[in-house]
Amino acid sequence: MLFRSARPIQNMSAAEDLPPFYTLAPVIPGTIEAFQRLAELPVKLAVVSGDTTPNIEKFLGYNYLLPFVDGVRGADVYPRKPDPECFWQMCAALGVKPEATVMIGDATGDMAMARSAGAAAGIGVLWGWSLAHGIDQADGIVERWEQLRFMAQD
Repeated sequence: MLFRSARPIQNMSAAEDLPPFYTLAPVIPGTIEAFQRLAELPVKLAVVSGDTTPNIEKFLGYNYLLPFVDGVRGADVYPRKPDPECFWQMCAALGVKPEATVMIGDATGDMAMARSAGAAAGIGVLWGWSLAHGIDQADGIVERWEQLRFMAQD
């Protein structure tokens, strides 16, 4: 995806002339509402991404999502996704059981990690990097947050 800066870039090698990356990536419609709804339930919410942990935190903070998130893990922490150990370590950090955890992801690797880690389910989403055929291992596929029903089980 190509983004344009609102002001001309004077020196292409000067990173400070570029707008911060986290101001350019749009938040998927419905994300804030979904995170708010999840915060009302007795569940934990984590973001595990292929970006670095500091970048994920900057993006979440800039978009007012960080207060709803209980854990953040990026590719700068090993093992990283799709290694199931990544999933298990995040579950342990949050105090949740992998078999009671749902993975929501936009890539084949997310679904492979959910399956190999013994997650309760892997839900594929079509708003990220993948097309439907890229997440064919998912237990379900949704196009919008509104298609998910959030319910906690004791």
